[in-house]
Amino acid sequence: MGQFAVLVQLALGGCALLSLVFKRWRERPQRPLQIWFFDASKQVFGSVLVHVANVVMSMLTSGRLDIKLEPATVPATERAEESYVPNPCSFYLLNLAIDVSLDVLDTRVSMICVCL
Repeated sequence: MGQFAVLVQLALGGCALLSLVFKRWRERPQRPLQIWFFDASKQVFGSVLVHVANVVMSMLTSGRLDIKLEPATVPATERAEESYVPNPCSFYLLNLAIDVSLDVLDTRVSMICVCL
């Protein structure tokens, strides 16, 4: 992740936050500022946690992060250069799709249980 990638992520996060501000500006009747702030901060915190978890999982599954600990006295084995290098972005998209699907399934099951 380079500086440009971090800049893009911050810009997208700013757009998401601005959409929450715009939503509050358009809603009638407006909720008190403190209630809106707590609701918005809950959404921001949850989104950041999901994003960080997806970035870490995509980097782990693409081989960009290595969680194996090797002793300092043993030389590390060199891997043969492979022509295929997995792209962490595809794994991020897959993780996000799984997360959204499970959330929708959880919501549907919860609605069915409440109705019963």
